[in-house]
Formats: sequence, structure tokens, C-alpha cells
Amino acid sequence: GVRVEAYQFTQASIGRLAATMYQLLAGRLLDLPDDEALVDELAAARLEERGPGVLRIDHDRGAHDDRVISLALCAHRLLTAPSGGRLRFHADSEEMEP
Repeated sequence: GVRVEAYQFTQASIGRLAATMYQLLAGRLLDLPDDEALVDELAAARLEERGPGVLRIDHDRGAHDDRVISLALCAHRLLTAPSGGRLRFHADSEEMEP
């Protein structure tokens, strides 16, 4: 019963995810779950500017950023949800409610 939408990973969309994560982390606007692997990925991730205004989340060779990207996708969706609509995500129960 969970609605799923495809997310097109393009240079522009990846840049939006990177900018969203940077703003949320720099502003201390995220309440992170007690997830050691996520915290480790966030600590190792870096924001790179690959060209004028071209941002990207990157990591060291052999490292991973799957959790960081998942968090960025959720945050971006919550921040861009149509006004008047509500979207809640319960990480502990893995439920999503429109």
C-alpha cells in the first residue's frame, strides 16, 4: 500500500539533493535516527562543486553513500511536498502516511 515514484537522477536533480542536504546539515535542521552506519556515511560524505553551480554528494573510493542519498531523497520530498498535503515518515515502524 505504499505509493512509489521514480526519481530521475540527472546532474540537476543530484545537485538539488546535495544542496538540500548541505542546507539541512549546516542549519542543524535534521533530527537523525540513532543509526551508526548513517552517521558514519554522513561524516565521510562531502559536497563537491564539479563546475559553476554543479553540486554533488561524493565519498571516498570504497566507501558508500546509499544512506545519505536515501536521507536526501526523503528530505527533498518532504520539503517539496505540495502545500496543504502532509507526508509523514516513521523510520521506526517503516510506515509512510500521505
